[in-house]
Amino acid sequence: MHSDRELGWANFWNFEQYGFHETFMRALSEQLLEEAQQMVGGKDLPQFGFRLYYGLAPIDWESRGQSGSTTVSLLVPPSFMLPIRVGWTTTELLPEDWYRRALAPGAATFSWADHFPLDQVRSQLRPQRTITSKQTQHPFPIEIYPTSLPDISLGLTFDQALTTVECQTADIAIAAFQETWNQKKGVRLINHLGKLIPQDAAQYLIVADLGKHRNFRPVYLLLGALERVLPDRRIVGASIE
Repeated sequence: MHSDRELGWANFWNFEQYGFHETFMRALSEQLLEEAQQMVGGKDLPQFGFRLYYGLAPIDWESRGQSGSTTVSLLVPPSFMLPIRVGWTTTELLPEDWYRRALAPGAATFSWADHFPLDQVRSQLRPQRTITSKQTQHPFPIEIYPTSLPDISLGLTFDQALTTVECQTADIAIAAFQETWNQKKGVRLINHLGKLIPQDAAQYLIVADLGKHRNFRPVYLLLGALERVLPDRRIVGASIE
């Protein structure tokens, strides 16, 4: 059996077998995410479903004094796993298997070099299409990003942040919507509708599993239910990823 460890957006497979040190894993995860997000204009890649895996494919560790390279795997949503060679440098000469040892802050730098699949990543950060108000009867556009139905993330932007009471009201309405839907639809059940997850400012996220549904009709109706229970707030934008 493999052992794995999750740190931020990264998942380290077989970390006990390889003996990855905690400081090494943290540096690899954080530095590669920071560099990747700078290349895509600050987009939150984990929010779009991007994940980093290390140890899933052979790491092919190569050491050349104070520099070297290794292989990571980048999950590009919905399900593309890309092996990518990344480089590293250290501020001083370290043992060849230094990934097993405690790493001082700033002692190593990881980089995608020229191997980051920028075009492929960018293609997943743009809406595939935008649903207009004429199509949904909602007075705001809904941006549709690449998804892996039935699992979706519904992003909501309100005209201002919700109060604690309004969040509770919304959560009750979400649960009631799922219960009512499932009572009426029989086998076409919604498996999961999560509570509002606060993001930035007036933005919120709902994680959902739409079950056997292969379209977004339940989402459009859920938006209407939220509009009805929050009469003092206005949804100004929505996205489905």
